[in-house]
Amino acid sequence: RFNGNVSAHRVFDGRSFSLDDIRAIKGRVEGATVNDVIVSVCGGALRRYLESKGELPEESLVAMAPVSARPEDKRKAAGNMVSTMSLPVRSDIADPLDRLRAVHRESDRAKKLTRTIGASFFAEAAHFLPSTTSGLMATAYGRYGLAKRLPPIYNTIITNVPGPNFPLYSMGSRMVANFGLGPIAHGLGLFQPVIGYNGQITVSAISCREMMPDPTFYCDGLSEVFEDLKKAAMKPTARPAKPKVPARASGKSRATRKKKAPTRAADKKAGSGKRTARVAGSKKASAARKKTARIRVSGEDGAAKKKSARKGASKKGSTRIAHY
Repeated sequence: RFNGNVSAHRVFDGRSFSLDDIRAIKGRVEGATVNDVIVSVCGGALRRYLESKGELPEESLVAMAPVSARPEDKRKAAGNMVSTMSLPVRSDIADPLDRLRAVHRESDRAKKLTRTIGASFFAEAAHFLPSTTSGLMATAYGRYGLAKRLPPIYNTIITNVPGPNFPLYSMGSRMVANFGLGPIAHGLGLFQPVIGYNGQITVSAISCREMMPDPTFYCDGLSEVFEDLKKAAMKPTARPAKPKVPARASGKSRATRKKKAPTRAADKKAGSGKRTARVAGSKKASAARKKTARIRVSGEDGAAKKKSARKGASKKGSTRIAHY
């Protein structure tokens, strides 16, 4: 749909998203970036749009992502040094969170390939192609319908341009939002600039009227896909439940603890009572022993007295008998 010849008519629409929400979403996928979230949202919107038209392909659509080819020593130099990166938007995946993970993996591969080749390779190669020759090639590409005859390299353009994260003013009036615009060409009939400004990220859609007669429907899809991704990302992950002690069991244990304290105190009292009883019993036993000893002594004294009395009586009797 977006890889044919474009007409002279253009359509435009866009949506704005919270940067804080996007950062919260990317935090659910390890290593993901803000750009990964935006690309996955665009992939979901393209899936929804093409599915409604009955034109959704089985394979994923591919976006051309411009990247900076400027080396570190030329960061402050004037002019543009831009290269391109091929990035699948994974429009073949329905689940929003799985799509984000897949986009992140594809982005890592594309970045590694770009670093291997060198980001400035294509930018430097373009200098060797005269502008007149490149213009003739672009004209022939559209005039002879080569966009429909040759397999497309890209299906759309998604470019992320960071902006100031603070409000801007002009003549005392505050700028509310910043939506980007960009060119479309034969074979690339959908341009999606991503602009950051004052805590917001805006995504625009610029296309040919014949290719996208309903840009509002497409941009509504951006909002719906973003909300679906946000709900999926914010859904709490299931964690293994820890074994919990039943309420009754805990109540019993507390009651048992409370009962143990007075039981110890009662044991102490009982122990002291036993010790007192033992002391009292020992005193009584000793008193009884003493009394028994006294009785024995007195009994022995009485027996001795009786014995001596008997002896005296016998002596008297014998005396009397001898006397007679």
